[in-house]
Amino acid sequence: MQRKSIFVDELPVLDNDFFTDDRFKSWYNMLSDFACATIETLHNEVGGVVGIDYEINTVLLQEVVYDAMIGLKTIVSSEHNIVRHPNPFKIAAYLGYWFIRHKPIAFRAEMNLDIKSLKMPLIDNDDLKKIKIVEIKHLNEVAAAKFLLRYIFVVESKKPLCNQKRCKKIKSNGNFYFEDFQEMLDTIYEKLLYHLMYRDISPKIIEHFLEAYTLHPYVSYTCDLWNISEESKE
Repeated sequence: MQRKSIFVDELPVLDNDFFTDDRFKSWYNMLSDFACATIETLHNEVGGVVGIDYEINTVLLQEVVYDAMIGLKTIVSSEHNIVRHPNPFKIAAYLGYWFIRHKPIAFRAEMNLDIKSLKMPLIDNDDLKKIKIVEIKHLNEVAAAKFLLRYIFVVESKKPLCNQKRCKKIKSNGNFYFEDFQEMLDTIYEKLLYHLMYRDISPKIIEHFLEAYTLHPYVSYTCDLWNISEESKE
């Protein structure tokens, strides 16, 4: 049986309400910036790696935003949903999910390249090198994990909500594993990245992950995350 092609341009995705052309461009540019920044960060951390190169597939990146908008619009258009606009958790979840589905960061390697033997000029620790090799192979998931956390949290905040004194108070009550809250945040990132790379994932699962992470506000939120009124994060 011949497969029927479906062209995104024919789908009634964009409107004059929430899913506007300007919002599409805004989300596209945001994801593009995260992808480019992730590639640049990797280069800065490992130095020049011969035999490997990355580029952004702009067609696939557009598909990421289109598919996210289709999913989000399906939710808000449902007769069982009284919310007109998706909240930030859903927006992040759908954009992140379709990013790792379409993988718009294209990874190119020389023929017969032995990735385990890669030379990294700035890294002389074998354990760290193994971590970077995993990141090289899963750079789309790395970019998605960084995007998801930074869409919800002000990760680079110079003045976190909870300082070291607060951390010591919590540790004194027992059952707090981490040395400080930054270590907790780093572990949250690592666990999220692990699930994006190796576990079955869906927008709903990502959404619940992000919601659960807000239970302890070590750093500020990027907006009123739990707002279910008509207003929502851009």
